[in-house]
Amino acid sequence: MGSTSGSGADTRQRIIDAAIDVFAREGYAKASNKAIAQRAGVTAALLYHYFESKAALYRSALREVNAELVASYRAACMQRPEASSMAQLCFGLEKVIALTRRRPGLMGFASASAAEIQRHAEIDWLSPEDASAFPEFFRELLLRARRRGELARSVDIEAATKMLIACISGLASFHDSLSGPDEFARVLRAFERMLSGDLMHG
Repeated sequence: MGSTSGSGADTRQRIIDAAIDVFAREGYAKASNKAIAQRAGVTAALLYHYFESKAALYRSALREVNAELVASYRAACMQRPEASSMAQLCFGLEKVIALTRRRPGLMGFASASAAEIQRHAEIDWLSPEDASAFPEFFRELLLRARRRGELARSVDIEAATKMLIACISGLASFHDSLSGPDEFARVLRAFERMLSGDLMHG
């Protein structure tokens, strides 16, 4: 692998950003490193300087997307420390909506990743730290809600953590079947209303 300092880091990031868009549009099987290199504005040889294979590039893109989505939720909590835990989660969803508008390929990539991993064993890799990032965030959110008296003592934290992961993953999986970012935003905001407890009210 080449250096990731200075312009090298910028080039590597540009390749990952291009890969996210191409994988989202073409799928893992049809996407080629040549197409990714063209979108990134680099030669195929330079791409291979940073990533030894398409699978290695996909795994790096997967880490990038996972980290960026988790960072959006954590930023919401930091920016609204006084808000309730569910309000913080809703604010995190708003950040995801903004991110989806800014980088539509990112959510398309995320929504397809679970199915891609099932079809292609060579891309099924996240470090333990990466894989635990979302569960840890939701667990922390729920524990904070309990400390604040916002969560019933009878709620099983681990079960609730898995429920939130299932909900968020399920919402993400709808992304590519919807008409565009506006409809995706409406779906997420309906979920926000459910979290806020006013979905059934006027």
